[in-house]
Amino acid sequence: MLKYMRDIRLAATRSENWVTYDEQFRLKIEKNPNLSWGNIHGEYWLLHITSPTVHNSVSVQSQGYRTNTQNHGNYNSNAATLSNNRTHQQSQVTSGSVNMSCKYYNNGNDCPYFPRCRVFRGTISSYISGVSYHHKIQGIQDTTKFFIIGKALEGIKRIQGGKRNDIRAPITVQLLSDMISCLDKVCKNKYEAALFSAVFSVAFFGLLRVGEITTSKSKSVINGSNLTISDILVRRKVLELRVRWSKTDQKGKSVTLLIPENGKNYCPVRLINEYLKVRPTCNNTDLFIHYTGMPLTRYQFSSILEKALHFLHISKGHFRSHSFRIGGATELARQGVSEEVIMRLGRWKSHAYSRYIRLQFF
Repeated sequence: MLKYMRDIRLAATRSENWVTYDEQFRLKIEKNPNLSWGNIHGEYWLLHITSPTVHNSVSVQSQGYRTNTQNHGNYNSNAATLSNNRTHQQSQVTSGSVNMSCKYYNNGNDCPYFPRCRVFRGTISSYISGVSYHHKIQGIQDTTKFFIIGKALEGIKRIQGGKRNDIRAPITVQLLSDMISCLDKVCKNKYEAALFSAVFSVAFFGLLRVGEITTSKSKSVINGSNLTISDILVRRKVLELRVRWSKTDQKGKSVTLLIPENGKNYCPVRLINEYLKVRPTCNNTDLFIHYTGMPLTRYQFSSILEKALHFLHISKGHFRSHSFRIGGATELARQGVSEEVIMRLGRWKSHAYSRYIRLQFF
């Protein structure tokens, strides 16, 4: 079954007719249960997956990888070496509309690099959940519940060990200060600098997840989860922030955060005030929007973070959008704030917050 799921993922990268192949193959299995899930049905594959536009000459478009080395002259040759050695990571090989992955797998062989580019247990479980959902909505037997699948997952868990280490680094207050100071040089105009200064500061001191302050697509309208203009209230020295929805509050009970003024260049109260003064009046009630009225997206948040780090000559490394939440929790712990308060401010329902405390970076 695991081999079959891998076949289907490959088929999906090659043709839009992968669903037809999947349906025809399952009907074949129902008629003849002795057939193996691990073998590709040649006739169906040729009919539904193989494209007639395949040519002998193909062009390789390898994904670029940023490096922190100063020897930029060797970048192209290094990228070519990475491209030649890349296997299960899906380097795109295009020929017409065909996308191919590992050349060893395509030839029906085991990949010699597999131990170094293995798929992790969490990813496998996610794929299996997707296959299980597809079974259920089609009203067919859920083969992912078979005994052999469960045992395979147990074996993978034993081989790969427990949970993977979270290597995301926290944003420190000093780094937050430096990034906010350089945003006027990183952003394309003063409005954008005010927008991202407020977003970065609120994300840090509010211990916010990026999904709580951004939208996933630039064309999305209010999705009921991100902050709106009515969720914020600026008092004399305190910023009141209502989080109506979160990962641990799926029913929208909401919680109100009180973020005090701190007098620094990264003060959330001052930066929010400055942003609200220039925020345009429009139909979009999202709190953080561009001057055009379009909402701030997750991609744009991460992009400006990366540009600010690059401007400061800091490698992106393990910094991610979630680094603001990690940094905020770590800063509270560094100041001696109690566990109960940190859990309440971060909306944690368990002691999972302790995995976010990384004092070694401060």
